[in-house]
Amino acid sequence: MRIEYNVTGFIVKDYNVLLVHHKSIGKWIPPTAASGKNEVFDDMLQKEIKRQTNLDVDIISQGTDLRKEKNPLGKEVTRILANPFNVHVSKNKTNTILTICYICNIKNDSEEMELNAELKGAEWFGKGDFLESNIPKEIKQLCMLALELSIDNL
Repeated sequence: MRIEYNVTGFIVKDYNVLLVHHKSIGKWIPPTAASGKNEVFDDMLQKEIKRQTNLDVDIISQGTDLRKEKNPLGKEVTRILANPFNVHVSKNKTNTILTICYICNIKNDSEEMELNAELKGAEWFGKGDFLESNIPKEIKQLCMLALELSIDNL
């Protein structure tokens, strides 16, 4: 089995999370980037969110970043990546999928969202919206966690 990486951005604004309705998947999900070769997760996610929605985002690191000049092998550290708020593993028929979840904020609130052709729609969902919607249970749980953590970081 091959391992695939997905990087997911839970974009939080005004106590709501942005979900997109992906045509090929047919469900409401957060913007997600499938693994690319030679790409850093943070860059891959920001690029995919921009491509899907035309929004520029900051990734909000969870927990403590250990700022070091050298790694344990003595090599220079050139960049510290954001810490995800959730990492989980799932499987399909042929692959193991590692999904790395980040909380994001929009850089410029006046920025206009524009959806690409892959998306059927995009909506902001608040806590109350998750009780009645047909969003997959796992996505609901991660959205609720992202909202809780983003409130804690205010």
